[in-house]
Amino acid sequence: MKRLKLGEVLSRPYDMKCYRVMTAAGRESSGNRALEMALAGVCDLCEREEGEILSLPSEELTALFDKVSQWYREAAQAVSGQGSGTKLLQGDAITMMYADLFRHKGILPDAIDRQDPAWFFAVVTEQHISEADIPEEMRGFYGL
Repeated sequence: MKRLKLGEVLSRPYDMKCYRVMTAAGRESSGNRALEMALAGVCDLCEREEGEILSLPSEELTALFDKVSQWYREAAQAVSGQGSGTKLLQGDAITMMYADLFRHKGILPDAIDRQDPAWFFAVVTEQHISEADIPEEMRGFYGL
């Protein structure tokens, strides 16, 4: 599982909820889009307020931002299979995809929110994904 370390405390795992929070921050950005997305992701994962995160030493802050940005890019690459991830990142495509899964598959929102975005998008976009790449406790979600 992908987690950030804030002092001695591990964050909750990086998941679709964080991916959606970062995507929304990017859409609403009025300045440095990448910085605002990373800050939103770190705040969400560590369950801390912006002020508390921004008061961290610059080296720790940079490491946290780099890690969460890397995870976001990996998920975006899984969306497109090409590296850009723009197809599902535009507009409300993720929201529409969620609604479709809820309506037709009976999958609850929290089940999707707990998934690693890279695995989720690889399955949804029908890319090859190895069973070995997905932790055993998550395989049932993907029908493996």
